Amino acid sequence: MTAVTIAQVELAVGDRASEAWIHVHHRANVATWGQSAQRTTVAEMAEVTTRRPERRATFAATSPNGGGVGAAQVVVQLRENTDTGGIWLSVDPEQVRRGIGTALLATAEGSLRSAGCRRVHEHSGARRSRRVTRRRGSPSRRATVRRCSTFAMTAFSR
Repeated sequence: MTAVTIAQVELAVGDRASEAWIHVHHRANVATWGQSAQRTTVAEMAEVTTRRPERRATFAATSPNGGGVGAAQVVVQLRENTDTGGIWLSVDPEQVRRGIGTALLATAEGSLRSAGCRRVHEHSGARRSRRVTRRRGSPSRRATVRRCSTFAMTAFSR
């Protein structure tokens, strides 16, 4: 496994860590969907969180030299389906298969478990996400646009 540091970050316009976080997501989207993948900005992500009844936590994985190599965000609904949390996870395409996604997924799951979630709905455009979630004990199914895995949190050791 590649040595990485995973830290929770607050998304803020102009913040270097926030820009690195969104850059990782964009690189992963381009690798999956091609050059037509649209780039989301930190401002757009921050604005979305203000108008939805949910709580988000954002995690960045950085290499020893400080570069962004992975990004995740967890979403906890505050009104409906409050026992199911969402995970949005990306790994820089040049850094895949080094344990970064698995480490980010474990961090995200821990965050959701602490928030009282018992199930996870994972979103990823990455082709490899299905293998990672299956290795961790989840049944997986293919959705129209994204790979979605819904699994009970009890499938994982505490």
